[in-house]
Amino acid sequence: MPQIAAKAESYRKSESVEARMKSGVTPDTVKKRFWDKDVAFPSRLVENMRELQKLYQLRYDVYCLQKGFLNPEHYPDNCEIDDFDRHSLHFGAFDDLGNALGTLRLVRNSELGFPMLGHCKIDDPDHIPETAGEISRLAVSKMIRKRQDDGDYGMAVANAPIDAPLGTPKDNRRRHRPDIVVGLYKSLYQESKRSGITHWIAAMEPSLLKLLRRFYFNFEAIGPEVDYYGPVRPYMVSLNNVEDQVYKSSKPFYASFVKGLPPELIRHPIS
Repeated sequence: MPQIAAKAESYRKSESVEARMKSGVTPDTVKKRFWDKDVAFPSRLVENMRELQKLYQLRYDVYCLQKGFLNPEHYPDNCEIDDFDRHSLHFGAFDDLGNALGTLRLVRNSELGFPMLGHCKIDDPDHIPETAGEISRLAVSKMIRKRQDDGDYGMAVANAPIDAPLGTPKDNRRRHRPDIVVGLYKSLYQESKRSGITHWIAAMEPSLLKLLRRFYFNFEAIGPEVDYYGPVRPYMVSLNNVEDQVYKSSKPFYASFVKGLPPELIRHPIS
């Protein structure tokens, strides 16, 4: 037993962040390796009605059956739909069999306004530009949420950035699976750029805000906390701010996020 313990301690020290730094493996190197694996699970803008139905069914499963936020009796066809959906861009991630694994939507400005304005008090409503879009209805299938610390979104809500070096190679390998939320936000970001959206607004619970900060998305509060299917607060961020912060914090992440955009929509140079 003492020999086994000694070997374990030796391995821990040799594979620690400090040891990798001494060997020339820097945090930036780890970040590049992380994003080179393209951890963003493939997701896309969804316009096909058959696939949209699958996203609405996933929302029904999560918001009506699993979380109990909405009354399932109001949705007899097992599809959670509201009036804002016809003014929204819908994003989805699907497995090889066509099952919906994750979804979110971007509600565009219209005569209906934005959903959260009917529930949240905004400090300065005029501060929200007409070119904003509201992110809502983020849902991840329970097929993805299998690990104990996966939470509602299929990944741990930790304090460290998503691509920060962890304690051991085993810890880092554990993260190298395509991530649903990263993929959805990548699709959301790119379509926002193409559509002329300049700001995102959202009503978020603390756990989602903490999760998005792992992506270097620094949303700022624009109103007080309210009870809206649990404690949430209204937030806003400009896409320019997102791009500047991501580029400053993790150039490999930025390069992964803008991959596929036309050059005229890429704010910062990529190598």
